[in-house]
Formats: sequence, structure tokens, C-alpha cells
Amino acid sequence: MGFKQHLPALCGRLFVFGLLVGVLGTVLPERGQASLDSYCGNDGRTTAYFEKRCETLFRPALEARVFPHLYSFEGGTLIFETTLPRRVVQKLYHAAHLVRAHFFRMTGMNKPVPGDRNTVLRIKIYGSKHDFDRYHTRLYGLPSNNGGIYIEQQSTLYTYERTRRESLYTLEELFRHEYAHYLIGRYLVPGLWAEAEIYKQDRMVWFDEGLAEFLVGSYTEASVSMRDILLRQIARDQQRMSVTAILSSHYGSFDFYRYAGLFFAYLYEEEPARLGRLIRTVHTGQATSMDQLTAELKADSVMANNFQTYLNDKLEPYQPTILSAK
Repeated sequence: MGFKQHLPALCGRLFVFGLLVGVLGTVLPERGQASLDSYCGNDGRTTAYFEKRCETLFRPALEARVFPHLYSFEGGTLIFETTLPRRVVQKLYHAAHLVRAHFFRMTGMNKPVPGDRNTVLRIKIYGSKHDFDRYHTRLYGLPSNNGGIYIEQQSTLYTYERTRRESLYTLEELFRHEYAHYLIGRYLVPGLWAEAEIYKQDRMVWFDEGLAEFLVGSYTEASVSMRDILLRQIARDQQRMSVTAILSSHYGSFDFYRYAGLFFAYLYEEEPARLGRLIRTVHTGQATSMDQLTAELKADSVMANNFQTYLNDKLEPYQPTILSAK
């Protein structure tokens, strides 16, 4: 029998070892991870068949190691898998409650869009950035060069606990942002993210990220708060983004996030009727209607000036110099 013929049996033994250790409640030893990397890694030495087989066998044991605790809320429709203690998760659940309450109040949309199947949301929170970097791509084939991500097609939110040195934003802020994406996909925009026509050509980039950033500020039942961290970032910018630049944003830079969030704050405070029209347009899922409204917003020079005045007022405590928009 050649080496290749021994591989399935060897992989099975490694999995049983890892599973037994997981059952005993002990962290899998480093040699278990080394075995995973060696026999299941994409290093050119393994066949596609064996790589797939090992992934299937090892994943349950590795997930049990990385996410040992499961906390369920709201009848099992909100599930946290993590290393974090219940007190931390309870705080995140309370944050989700506030974000959802303001989303429903602001949009007027509290019923799932037709065809939505994401009744249950899973939140997988790694215990550290180290674990996120080490295991995220291995487990789910997703990049780890971000602070967190919501995958609508899986109805799963991924993020990690972090220190201030590792991230500008806290775990709670990232969770609030990604949870807002879940709400937008379930209750506001028909079709799946990046698949529905309205998502094509990046026409929804500014809307998705701006509304999510705005809703992060849902810290009390009474109102959505202006976020100090966004204002401080804008105050340090050499030149500010104009409304046209915000509405023309593309992924690749995070600069527009803060401006899009403040643009939603402006609409919420100063032009609620226009905000309502924008939300209703998105809810139709019609790409042409969204294009027409976006073009109208870009062409409104009065609103553009009003938005910059709004920014100047909000930034007055942070920066004495008034900057122009680009």
C-alpha cells in the first residue's frame, strides 16, 4: 500500500484524536494544528480529494476549539459562538436590541423582504485577532484582512475580540455595524448582497456602509448618537469628501465610511423626508430608481452646501480650521 492509500485512514485518526480532546474540554495541542496544516493545507503536496476530505473531518474539531461556547437568544434566532464569557455576549445582545429598535423606527420596515430566509443569525466571535488571522481562512475560506464581516448568503456574522492597538474600533462597534448589515439585508433590500441587480456597479456601497455606520450610534432608546470617533477622523482629514464623492464611493478604501455615516446623520436630522424617500426607493429593489435618485442627490448643490455646513457645525469642537470639500 502506497502513502497516498494510507492518507484517509491517517486523517481519520487525527480527527478522532482531536475530537476526543475537544470532548474532554482541553485545548487541542499545537501538534493537532500542525497536522491540520500539513495534511490539509494548500501546499501542493496533497491531492484535491484528500484536502477536501480532511477539511470535512477536521472542521468540527477545530470549530469546537475556536468557538467552545454557544449562547442562544430569542428562541434560537440569535446564536453566538465564541470563547467570550456570557457577560460580554449579553452586552452585545443588548447592543443588537438597540440597533434593531432604531432601524425599525427609522425605516418603518419590520417585515422580512420577500424571499428572505435568514430567520436565524449566527455570530461567530474569535477570542483574539491572532485566532481570527490563524483560523478564519482555514475554516471558512474568507479573508482575515478586515475587522469583521457579515455574509448574507450564510446568515453568519464573523468578527473577533481585539485590543486598541489592533483596531480603531471596539468589538461592540464592529458588531453593531455588521448586525446593521444583517437588518438591511433581511428587512430593507430584496435579494442577496452582491447578487441582486441593485447591488451591481457599486451603486449601494455608500448606502450600505453609511447606514450601518450611522446605526452604530444607537446607544440609547431615545436617539442615535453622533459618534465621536468619526468626527475625530474627519477633523484630521486634509480635505473633506463632497456629497458627490460619497455617493460615488467604491470598496478599496475605508475613508468614505465615516462620511457616509455622517451623511445619514445629516439626512436623519435635517432632511427626514428625503431620507424616507431614499429608504422607500431602496426597498423597491429597483436599480434604475436608485440610479435616478442618486443622480438627483449629486446634482443638488444646495444640499451639498448644507451638508458641509452641517459638518462644520459638528466639527467645531474638534478643529478650528474650516476645510473645503473635494
